[in-house]
This record gives sequence, structure tokens and C-alpha cells, in this order.
Amino acid sequence: MRPRVHYLKIEGLTLFLFSFLLAACGPSLKEPRETRRVENVPVDSLRFHPTGMRYLQTGQEAVVHLRGMQGGFACARFTRVDLESSNIPSGQVVDARVDVELPAYPDCPVSAGRDSLVSFPAGGDNNRYLMLRNTLLAITDAVRYVDLPEKIRQYHFKPNTQGNDTIVTEAGGNMTADTLVYGLLLGHPQISLPLSVCDSVNYAQIRNRSDTISVTVSIVSFAGEAVFPAMCLERSARQVLAYPARD
Repeated sequence: MRPRVHYLKIEGLTLFLFSFLLAACGPSLKEPRETRRVENVPVDSLRFHPTGMRYLQTGQEAVVHLRGMQGGFACARFTRVDLESSNIPSGQVVDARVDVELPAYPDCPVSAGRDSLVSFPAGGDNNRYLMLRNTLLAITDAVRYVDLPEKIRQYHFKPNTQGNDTIVTEAGGNMTADTLVYGLLLGHPQISLPLSVCDSVNYAQIRNRSDTISVTVSIVSFAGEAVFPAMCLERSARQVLAYPARD
């Protein structure tokens, strides 16, 4: 009678040879694949830069912040990041056009989305609007074209734990910073500005450094459009929301 152990060896050898032939002649698990291009991928939102901007000078180039461009994978390559506009009765609407090339073998993590800054050509008529629209056709931001004087003010805040914090203006005067400090604690920095009733804040940016907090404020003057210019001499305090600067 044939020894059982010898039979098992022959059976094992047969299984090995069968597995080898299957691997050599059968279909490969890593067949060559090509990269795939996807057009018009979703974009979460479009915002004007600087954040909070309300006005744009006629003839001034706009900068648009595309937030959350959905490429799927961190190693995906964006082949097109562009803006297209269409006319509407009140102005223009801008849509993002983003194309992506997906890798053949994505060996990278899934991406939550990428951001990008894109310039939009100068144009627009006075008192018309430029609106930004996301992939779901929802308006996410808008500015009004104006042809009015614009001035930039700088405020520098020196942190002080003694409770007597101040903001020093460019003219050298002092202004209490209670509102700014309160806003910083809530994550929404604000500054109280004494402005003419004919002035309107366009945007405010804040830069928070270790020893100084700087606030840059853009102010547009509507004094030239006032029916009674004398009323522009009146001043009032405004609460201005400052957004972190994107350097």
C-alpha cells in the first residue's frame, strides 16, 4: 500500500503547479488603466477677495476665491481652473469651470477639496452688480461696481493684559478697543470706527501677530452723490467685522 505521506506530497505539488499556471496565464489583477478626466467638478463656494468685500471700482480687476474644489483625491491634477460670466439685467453672474484629471491608481488620501485664487477681468458699469454662483447655482457673494473715491486706513492694536488696550490710528489718535477685544474672544474680530454718514466700509482685514494686531479698512465715500453735502460732516460709530487676511 502506498504511504499516505507520499500521496500528500504529490497532491501538494499538483496544487502548486496549478496555481502557478493560473497566475501566469490568467487575467492580471493590475491591468493597465488610463487616467480619467472629469469636467466641471463641484465647487463649494466662490467668494470675493478680500473677504467681506462689498464694492469694486469700475475698471478694477476682481480676485475670486474658489473654495472647496472637489477633485476627489489629494493626488488629482487640476487641468482647468477658470471663471465664466454671463449677463443678467442687474449685472453679471460668474461661474467656476474646474476640470480634474484623476489618477489611474489613486494611492493617496481622499481630499476634502482645494482652494484657489483666480483673477476676473476688469469691467462693469457703475452701479451694476457682479455676482458669484456655485455649482448648485446659488449666489454665494456679490459686489457693486462704483466709481467713487476709496481710502485705506490702518489701525494697530497693541495687546495689553492690564485692561487698557488701545488702537492707534494713522493720525496718532487713540480709540478704545473694547469691541475689538470682545470680537477676538468670540472669533469674530470687530472694530468700532467713527465714520462720516456718507462713508461706507468696503472690507476690513485683520492680521494677528504675536505683538501687534493690525486692521486694514477700505472705505468708499459717497459724498459726491449726497443730495445735501453738509450732512456728510456728521459722524457716527460703525461696528465693522474684520476677516483674517489671506497673505
